[in-house]
Amino acid sequence: MDWVTIATYAVPFEANLAKTILVSHDIPCFIKSENMGSLYFGIVGGVELQVPSAYAAQAREIIANTGIV
Repeated sequence: MDWVTIATYAVPFEANLAKTILVSHDIPCFIKSENMGSLYFGIVGGVELQVPSAYAAQAREIIANTGIV
């Protein structure tokens, strides 16, 4: 299964909020760089929310409709 980044956040809280919303829509997801993202945002690129590529379009739409991106 190929995982893709659908959003990048500066702090883990925002990524976890988005993850909770996606999970409530039965979309599998995980947070990449959760522990490093907020400490080293400029180096690692932030906290990445990832989903399987087959869910990417649906997940982006759901997140966009929440207004947290």
